[in-house]
Amino acid sequence: MRPLVLVVDDDEAIAGMLVLFLSGKYEVVATNSVEDATKIIKEGSRKFDLIITDYNLPGSTGWSLATSCTTIMNTPVIVITGDYLHEPPLGNAKVLMKPFTLSELSSLIEEMLT
Repeated sequence: MRPLVLVVDDDEAIAGMLVLFLSGKYEVVATNSVEDATKIIKEGSRKFDLIITDYNLPGSTGWSLATSCTTIMNTPVIVITGDYLHEPPLGNAKVLMKPFTLSELSSLIEEMLT
């Protein structure tokens, strides 16, 4: 069974690119807000192996999603941002700075899933 990845990004072009890139190797679910992501996660019908989220999202941040996912469920999270973060480190979350290459993303995904 392929690992299940949740992509959270309000930019449809970036979300679409991530889904296209990931769908060859992973099962991918995408949404555009922390609120929707939280609903999907709490629904609990499937456990995500990895969450990839943008930092700046409407109404909240990807970091708040990462905090709850790593603390409560121990799900690894990649937070993508173009801004320097002043957030405390999280054990099971990594930051990927924009701009990034697909090779960098792929390496980080493999690291997080092992």
